[in-house]
Amino acid sequence: MNKNILLCACGVLSLTILAGAAVGDGNGKIFDITHRITSRLPIFNSKNVLGHFIRLVSSIKNGSLANESEFKLGTHTGTHVDAPGHFYQKNYEQGFDVTTLSLQTLNGKLRL
Repeated sequence: MNKNILLCACGVLSLTILAGAAVGDGNGKIFDITHRITSRLPIFNSKNVLGHFIRLVSSIKNGSLANESEFKLGTHTGTHVDAPGHFYQKNYEQGFDVTTLSLQTLNGKLRL
């Protein structure tokens, strides 16, 4: 059975963008294929896993006004998009990063 669907590999941020954007022809479904980021997520080009990636930088217990965390991830963590300048130095020098990609590039139809 063939169905037209809209495929999204943009991550959690895309949910906000897609909610307000006119994507697709209205006849398909949107499937978010983003991998969940956990400490057991494999690391690109390594036999290791991500491990501990979130740390508490300020806490109410220690006198801060709020609990605040930060996380550190490599650009090849989980579901990601390689920037146009990732493999081509000329594109990199001209500033072609992931913000230069349109949502149309990141979403499209496929057959199941």
